[in-house]
Amino acid sequence: MKRNFKNFQILVLRDGSQHLQSLVTPVEYTALSWIISTFRTHSELVWFRSEVLGAVNKGERTYVGQNYFYCYVHNGNCELSITSHDENMHIISTEIVLEYIDECLLFVKEFNEGVVPGIIPRSEKNNWVIVPKDYVKEEYWNKVNN
Repeated sequence: MKRNFKNFQILVLRDGSQHLQSLVTPVEYTALSWIISTFRTHSELVWFRSEVLGAVNKGERTYVGQNYFYCYVHNGNCELSITSHDENMHIISTEIVLEYIDECLLFVKEFNEGVVPGIIPRSEKNNWVIVPKDYVKEEYWNKVNN
């Protein structure tokens, strides 16, 4: 069942650095936003997804976090925290966590491929030039708009 509880964003700081983030509702799912803040690349998200799936198959409470992000998988749930191993844990269904990771993977892919309107991905910033429309030949705009 597909849920519509997340809004992905790209935070652009004054120095031009870009940070992927998300807003998640309802409140009981806000801990999901820590995933994209912790696992920022496609490969990191793939790794985390694989670790969660592996932990599900173990059948015992298993730690799959990284750095300051704590995640324990057990009994069909993920216990998430960014403060410590056992304090302030947010319990969210593993199914919802995996769905959120899949949405993160799609967003990161679109970001990296440069298909998010108005955003030039970090990997392409040296290959793109932004100029006023007046400096671009009209026949090029016809190709772009078709």
